[in-house]
Amino acid sequence: MAKAEEALGQAGEDTSKRGLRPEDRRASFIMKETHYKKLRDYAYWQRLSIKEALEQVFEEFFKTRKVRSRPRGAEPQGRSSRRGRS
Repeated sequence: MAKAEEALGQAGEDTSKRGLRPEDRRASFIMKETHYKKLRDYAYWQRLSIKEALEQVFEEFFKTRKVRSRPRGAEPQGRSSRRGRS
């Protein structure tokens, strides 16, 4: 089975939302080890899950930023589009 088909699962199902609340989406991220450790420690001491702690981080980050929606059909820009930057 092709990777694109695997990501959709059976009958075109979007597996990133399977078993979740409608407003949630499953995602995987690669982050710096130091950031992960701080997030994990913060969550521990605040008695939060890592998900809850990360949601707090996102809420605070987006409070002061205006974000426009991407044009329809546009893919997010990844590292390949940032080459050459230091």
